[in-house]
Amino acid sequence: MRRWLSGKSASACKKKLSTIPSPLAWERIGFLREMPEISRFFGIVIGMFWEADVRHHGPHFHVRYQEYKASFGLEPIELLAGSLPTRQRRFVEAWAELHHDELKKDWVMLMNDENPDPIKPLE
Repeated sequence: MRRWLSGKSASACKKKLSTIPSPLAWERIGFLREMPEISRFFGIVIGMFWEADVRHHGPHFHVRYQEYKASFGLEPIELLAGSLPTRQRRFVEAWAELHHDELKKDWVMLMNDENPDPIKPLE
């Protein structure tokens, strides 16, 4: 998070975070019950969804691990909201770096009202 915040004003940071659904909103929309699951590894579940009536500023994906929930952006790969234990966060970041092109392709598919393709888990 420190990397993302460096050099940005507080209002710019708040504006960016306000466009990402909060972990509480995920429960309201049924996180992973309605969200297509694109990968699962080491107890971490990755999902991606698009809501036509909600403004999204950039491609991102959602992560759930035990009681933790987080959103990660794709451009660049960074934690946008929520939290994960350090080890699981590093797993997710490594997985996202390895599958960056596939994640971007899945985002485009969602924008075209198509289901995203599954992505290989981290091994």
